[in-house]
Amino acid sequence: MKSITNTLFYIIILNMIPAALLGTFQISSSLYTLLFALVFLLQIIMIYNVLGRESLKITRNQFLIFILFLIVEVISNLYSAIFFEKIDSNEFLVVFSVTLNIFFFIISISNYRVQYSDLYRFFFRIVQAGSFACFINLLLNYKEILSISSLTNSYVAEFSSFFSNRNTFGVLMLITIISNKYLIESSYYKFANLFQIFFFVNLLLTFSRTSIAGVLLFYLLFYYFNYVRYNYKIGLSKALSIILLIFIVALAILFMLTNDFIINRLNILLFRIDNLESGSGRFDVWRSGFEIGTSNNFFFGLGRYKALELKEKFYHNSLNYFHSIYIEVFVTYGLIGFTMLIMYFRHIIKKISHSSFFGKNITYSSIFSFMFICLFESTTRFSIGYADTISLIFFFSIPILIGNMKTDEDIKKEVV
Repeated sequence: MKSITNTLFYIIILNMIPAALLGTFQISSSLYTLLFALVFLLQIIMIYNVLGRESLKITRNQFLIFILFLIVEVISNLYSAIFFEKIDSNEFLVVFSVTLNIFFFIISISNYRVQYSDLYRFFFRIVQAGSFACFINLLLNYKEILSISSLTNSYVAEFSSFFSNRNTFGVLMLITIISNKYLIESSYYKFANLFQIFFFVNLLLTFSRTSIAGVLLFYLLFYYFNYVRYNYKIGLSKALSIILLIFIVALAILFMLTNDFIINRLNILLFRIDNLESGSGRFDVWRSGFEIGTSNNFFFGLGRYKALELKEKFYHNSLNYFHSIYIEVFVTYGLIGFTMLIMYFRHIIKKISHSSFFGKNITYSSIFSFMFICLFESTTRFSIGYADTISLIFFFSIPILIGNMKTDEDIKKEVV
């Protein structure tokens, strides 16, 4: 039987190739777009090949949800075509890619079950890919890293491994750290904790505030779910490790607060207090998206490219995203699309609560962390591209597979 987790990992690697070529060799935008189109077609073939004809056998509720989403897509684009008397041809590509991705990577995969070993192999391979990217990052940028104190701001930092920007590398570090946490808790391989430190260092070097905040929130939530909410017992060695970690962190914070040079460096490279008031421009983008969505087809949205066109026309902002997946979904698919996204998060959290997977507290923490990141970034638009695909797989497909994991007794009860 073909492994779905192996296929998902290979799809992630495939999507890294165009991103790496752009970051390393600065290939042309037309070639970059063509490569991603080819990768998308290949990944659909791969996912269908592993799911087989069973992927078409979905439940009645799944079918109704899928049809509802198709209706939303059609109405949003019809609205734009009728009221604005034209439709961007790129909208057809969006509808095509988003429809296939949602069908295969969310709906069809919901009926697929995996073994524990499949998941661990997937996480271990993600860690291997992340380790390779980290070593490349240090190899390419060791001179700049050694002179980090001379940087005037974080935007001139190019510590992004073979990717074109540091935020893209930050996304990989986020999922690598979470993947390694699964392996740490299961004692899957030696030196996992040392590698985690290695990943933390590379994450900090990205100066990507969103990814860094996501990892910090992930760890806070993990310890809450693991030791507070569910009252798991902490062994003596782990308790001493936690106390030692708290002590080291407290000393580090105390040292930073008493060192003006370090405070200044952190402000310039990471905190960037001077642009917090504007949310680094996000607040204006959010406001434009909310106003466009509420004043144009509130329930079904406008489609992606029409929303971007109106944003540039009336708000003079040429960004091709809204810096928030919630705003992105609302302005693209309206209130109904936004509600479907929230209901998905609610569904998967409930599904994981019934899973037999021992690391489901890690999964809880990663999903809530991802939901937080979604406030500030267009993490995935369920379409074509590296960020879209890697987030779709890691924060949608993998949690679904984890939620499907049940003991033999649970399966027998379902049959009865």
